[in-house]
Amino acid sequence: MKITDIDKRRAIKRLPEFKKAYARHNKLRTEDKITQFKIDFLKKWGYEFEAILHADDVAKYRQDTPTIEAVERITDAPYSYTYKGEEKTPSRLFGDCLYLKVTLKGKTETQLVEDFKRTIKPYWDLLEANSSKERNRKTDITAGIWAIYDLNLKTNKNMSETTRQWFKVSGNPVPLSKNDGFNEKLFKQIKKAVSNANDIINAVRGEYDLK
Repeated sequence: MKITDIDKRRAIKRLPEFKKAYARHNKLRTEDKITQFKIDFLKKWGYEFEAILHADDVAKYRQDTPTIEAVERITDAPYSYTYKGEEKTPSRLFGDCLYLKVTLKGKTETQLVEDFKRTIKPYWDLLEANSSKERNRKTDITAGIWAIYDLNLKTNKNMSETTRQWFKVSGNPVPLSKNDGFNEKLFKQIKKAVSNANDIINAVRGEYDLK
């Protein structure tokens, strides 16, 4: 299983071993003891303590540094472009614009537009897919396995209750042909998300030889 660095850190954060270390850290009262704790933590985990503690925040707010900002306005027209360079206009950051950050690297505007079209295609496909509520939920699942994993723990690992809370539905999972509960596909998506998180955690436990 290929695991990204940020998912590895987010998995470590959810290990009982880290939670114990975090509780121990909170009891330290002197700078010397805190410094030694952080040195020992780095030796054991290969990460600084703060890198694990703030892993969820890093995943949420991480951004790439732009050189040229290309904007596609999502309208009925196939494509419309605006090039903003380093300029940032907060009032233009929301609404019906999708902002991508690309590097010119000596290319002409025509070449940049062609590159932009190729770059935007998967995002455009995603936007079209998100017009379907069901597909939009699948995208949320992909992006939120750790939030779903945490919610599942809060519901005592009850997949049906986790599904009800995550999707804000009622009843129990039923086939699409019935209407006395929620679509069982939603239940399967939650189950898959929790399974993916558990697979990452187990892989990380294996890497650190944790029982």
